[in-house]
Amino acid sequence: MKVVLNRSVGARISISVAGINRLVELKGPVGLIGKEGRPSERSNLFYSLPRNDKDLVQVVEELGMAASEYDAELTVVEIPDNASWSISDIVGYEFVNIGGERYEP
Repeated sequence: MKVVLNRSVGARISISVAGINRLVELKGPVGLIGKEGRPSERSNLFYSLPRNDKDLVQVVEELGMAASEYDAELTVVEIPDNASWSISDIVGYEFVNIGGERYEP
């Protein structure tokens, strides 16, 4: 399975306008409607997605560093398909935990 991580120390995960626009192209208007049928912030779509979302992974793979906001460094890592995983970070640099252990592919 592929997972999107931020590898920039001192930065939080964020996606560029180009990344959001490509994500919207792939997902369509789904997820873009907020309360009472009003459009929500496009960036909310990004933060609502699981990090292994296939479209999010595709955007980061297609755009490379252009998918990242100026202070982030989005990257895709591959982890075992059936793993029970979570994401942790050290000062913004994210890594995957599998079975309570840090996993570095």
